[in-house]
Amino acid sequence: MKILRQLLSVYLTKQFIYFILSGTTAVFLHWLARIILRQFFGFQTAAILAYFIGITIAFILYRFFVFPLSTSPIKNQSIRFLIINFSFAPFVLYAFKLITIFLYQYGQEIYVEETAHIISLGITPLITFLCYKFFAFKE
Repeated sequence: MKILRQLLSVYLTKQFIYFILSGTTAVFLHWLARIILRQFFGFQTAAILAYFIGITIAFILYRFFVFPLSTSPIKNQSIRFLIINFSFAPFVLYAFKLITIFLYQYGQEIYVEETAHIISLGITPLITFLCYKFFAFKE
């Protein structure tokens, strides 16, 4: 019970709310960038470019609004941030693939990529918050 209270105390904070708001903004811009870039590039190229746009925006928002008290040098923060993001990227990609298959199998015919992409981006925030708080932006 004590562990559960400690875990909840990490999530029931203003910092976590800022994390969700910043992350939601970054995810939305990532998703929007992929849709726009898809008009000019193939899916994979658009997804990769949008990914880099999204993580750049997320890093900036997290650094300034969620973890402004971090005393770690920006170089260390950015390296740790990238390690975490690249570590979770395969899970997001796999989730995207499974969700896409699921949506097609159950008859969705329009906006399949867009729907699968936004759902797959929303899967990891609870875990990544802990990684950012105690590793990337540790105070």
